[in-house]
Amino acid sequence: MKKRHLILFLITTIFLGCSDQNGEGAYQDHPCEVGDQGVYINESDEINEANLLFDDSRMVIQYVTGHPDGDYYHMYSMGVSPVMDLYTFAINAGDTSTLDQNFNVTAGSYLTVDGTPYPQNNNVVLNTIIGGSQVGGAVKMDFEGDYDPWDDGAFRVVGELCVEIDEVINYNEFVYITDGTNLKVVDVTNPISPSLATSVSLPSSHYVKVINRSVAVVGQTASSEPYVSTINITDPESSYVAATTSKSSSNTILTDAIKLDNKVILTDLHSRNKLFVTATNDMEEIGDAHGGFCITNLNNDHLVLLDGLGVSTYKIGFNFQLTFPFLPSNVSLLWTSLVGNRFDKIENDGQYAYVANVEGQKLIKLEVNASAINQLSSLNIGGHPSALEIYNNYAYVTMSPTLTTPYNAGFDGIKMIDLNTMQVIDSVMLTNASGVVVKGIYAYVTDANGLHIYNISSGSLNLISTFNQGFGNYISLLSY
Repeated sequence: MKKRHLILFLITTIFLGCSDQNGEGAYQDHPCEVGDQGVYINESDEINEANLLFDDSRMVIQYVTGHPDGDYYHMYSMGVSPVMDLYTFAINAGDTSTLDQNFNVTAGSYLTVDGTPYPQNNNVVLNTIIGGSQVGGAVKMDFEGDYDPWDDGAFRVVGELCVEIDEVINYNEFVYITDGTNLKVVDVTNPISPSLATSVSLPSSHYVKVINRSVAVVGQTASSEPYVSTINITDPESSYVAATTSKSSSNTILTDAIKLDNKVILTDLHSRNKLFVTATNDMEEIGDAHGGFCITNLNNDHLVLLDGLGVSTYKIGFNFQLTFPFLPSNVSLLWTSLVGNRFDKIENDGQYAYVANVEGQKLIKLEVNASAINQLSSLNIGGHPSALEIYNNYAYVTMSPTLTTPYNAGFDGIKMIDLNTMQVIDSVMLTNASGVVVKGIYAYVTDANGLHIYNISSGSLNLISTFNQGFGNYISLLSY
């Protein structure tokens, strides 16, 4: 009898994803009727009724598009073991599936617990009562069947599962990481179980930027060729070097890249800015001999550039006719309150520009208008930035000390900053933190120990997995 109770408890925790009933209050009699997310068991051989609510901070519901067999739901728990993964192609009202041992089964469902397919022996059927395809959409399923995980006699279980969609993503989600030797393509479609999709040999690879669904550019730091490698990523798992651009007296070290229409603007550490056409791999000089540190496109109205000659931030007039070259006659020097560094980064949130400054260990908020760049606020972040990402009113900054004075001290890790208050709301210590990109509810962070994936949906950095092979320098992904 006790064993039967234990089995039922395991089923409950599996479907609930290790919920803790939201941590407060009394249980709802029937969560799937009152609008909460959870599971209601209304029939079993041992217990007549049982229910449990989902803890939203530990449960993620995705509507996933782009799979060859069709769209599907991915429901998973995180944070503590056991970690549940439930995939089902039964996404429309009236769809029915049975639990299977394989994922790629049209209209099927696949359940794992801590990576183990589960249950092993069953005829459990899932019926979709309500289906959704947008964030916030309600999903409701009922399940029933005989369950026998340990071959000691099956028992029957009947109940309902109800959830709300947290995000809509594409089936194929990849991040691209340079590590000085290779460009690593890491499959993060399942964020709790990332894997290496392929590795492209690129000696001295440093900077990487995904331009579109077909092209990524990689900058290399060695004095030998090449300067930039153009990578075909049409099929991420078969990425390859499509073309290279040679070094020259004006091609030294690529520091940043942004996409403008069908072209790419590059900044170079020791030389001038360049207009790079990735389709033909042609490169045109579009600036004077200033060294360029970083650049951002603010509302297709202004380019904000941190330039190496005056070590200052410039505002550059911009339109889709591309007013080039970036010569002093076309550049307005509007702000000189910054000592720059090649690792400085500029990003924007559509309204303001933000500079992560290595020398001053600061995140600086700037207002950009037709006549001036004005500093609105400055936050001491206590370390030397290595990467900056702006996403949904938050800044994510990785920082790492170096061997070079005065940059050999300070915070090593990532900090999450509320841009409305310009205050740090969370931080995680790492080892030589080097890169960060954010998409959906995940922040992907690289350091010397690997690729760390954090769930950020609760307004903090919640680690859900680490991929040890994911260590590297810069990291990039397809951002749309």
